[in-house]
Amino acid sequence: EFVGTFSCICPQAVGAGDQRAQCMAMVQSMKIDAKQFRLGKTMILLKREVVDNMERMRAKLLGGRAVTLQTSVRNFLAKMELRKKRDVRRKYLGCVHLQSSFRRTLTRAKYVRMLQAVRMQERRKEEEEQKKKQEASGAQAAQRQAESQVAQNSRAAVLQGLGDDDDSE
Repeated sequence: EFVGTFSCICPQAVGAGDQRAQCMAMVQSMKIDAKQFRLGKTMILLKREVVDNMERMRAKLLGGRAVTLQTSVRNFLAKMELRKKRDVRRKYLGCVHLQSSFRRTLTRAKYVRMLQAVRMQERRKEEEEQKKKQEASGAQAAQRQAESQVAQNSRAAVLQGLGDDDDSE
């Protein structure tokens, strides 16, 4: 039990034979005075201050390792959390990009339809204006023709009237 508990303090002494030899090697490597311990066949007896000192050394060593282990685990968990957040953000941004593309496409289609409607109205106005111009020019031509016809008829009547005057004399 002693070897298992305190083997972390001096690992070089472990594996030096049977348990009694291992205990003796550990005590010698920690430089404990012979008056501070007694080694029996199945037990090792240590003074209280030696046990306290060994416990402090063990706690310091294992505490440092525990902190290192905790740091590594926390670092790993933080990286995993960050990776998840990045994946969620990437998916969210992908959805936002898809939505904006869809909205842009709809807006462009609406604009094209509006533009076509405006152009169609402009064409109709132009066609109506051309028809009005043609009708107006046609009406003016008909009026001119009617006026010229009236003028010709009045000339003919005047000429006929003149011709009648020549005959009566």
